[in-house]
Amino acid sequence: LPFGGEVLYNMLIPFIEQNSNFRCLEIDGVGGFVGGGNTVLSRFNTLTEFRCNSTLDDGNVEFLIKALAGHPNLTKIDLLWTEVRARGLAALVALLNNTNSSLAELRLWGCYLDDRAADILAAALYRNVTLRKLNLGKNYDITVAGWGAVFAQLQSTHSTLERLGLGGI
Repeated sequence: LPFGGEVLYNMLIPFIEQNSNFRCLEIDGVGGFVGGGNTVLSRFNTLTEFRCNSTLDDGNVEFLIKALAGHPNLTKIDLLWTEVRARGLAALVALLNNTNSSLAELRLWGCYLDDRAADILAAALYRNVTLRKLNLGKNYDITVAGWGAVFAQLQSTHSTLERLGLGGI
């Protein structure tokens, strides 16, 4: 979906509500997605994939993840260059810890994660039983300590991870 305003997202509502085949939404650029887009996401629950290549701040990431949590068949979230800090991370952890979640693939590419975020994410990975693919590339603020926490959890017999992406670290 190209850069657009909240009006564009509101125009999508009839399409989404009347199309039970709709499964994947891709957002490039913020536009009016925050607010309008989150409203759109909460109007239906058929998404299986969501991709966002945007410079969303942490508060907007929180709203986005909470809206995505209403999609029980969501198997893939792809966030690129979004600012996942305390609020967004808390929402993401809640989604990963949700036993009704179907999330199998998570890409947090260049999401400004740091050691604290890596520790919190590592704990969520330990409890999650659906995630098969994880990509944490381009998170330059994660140091050896943060990577150590993530890798320690991935060594657990509880880990269901099959693919790990670390490009650009």
